[in-house]
Amino acid sequence: MKAQDALYAEAEQVYRTYQAEFLKVIRAGGADKLTPGLQAVIGSKEVEQDILDQLVNFKARQLELDGAGATIKSATRKPTITKSGSVVAMSFCIDSTGSKILRKGKVVSRGIIGDETVFFGEVGKSLRMVAMESEERESCEG
Repeated sequence: MKAQDALYAEAEQVYRTYQAEFLKVIRAGGADKLTPGLQAVIGSKEVEQDILDQLVNFKARQLELDGAGATIKSATRKPTITKSGSVVAMSFCIDSTGSKILRKGKVVSRGIIGDETVFFGEVGKSLRMVAMESEERESCEG
């Protein structure tokens, strides 16, 4: 049980590191390639491409973030699901409703509440994100 608790704790830390690094890149206006910080938490080509596509799109559309960005409101263990060779999965409720995406000072979208289920696999001696599923939610309650 302690080993499982340690895996979940590491998985949550990997995801928090990802969120912080992603926010840093978005605040800088997006990117054409992944930063070393993002590369350090990604463990599959699928996740790598998905995140890179978001960053490239943000930069190409000349978008900017107004507000705090996404906040992790809850982290829930998902012991019964696996994907892409994962050893642990967690669901994170993310709230970015206090933020807006702007282009040339005009609001193009507003933040949402979303649920990200993240699957973590062992890469070398550390956990990394090997798959992600996202959906919009009404709230982080329940």
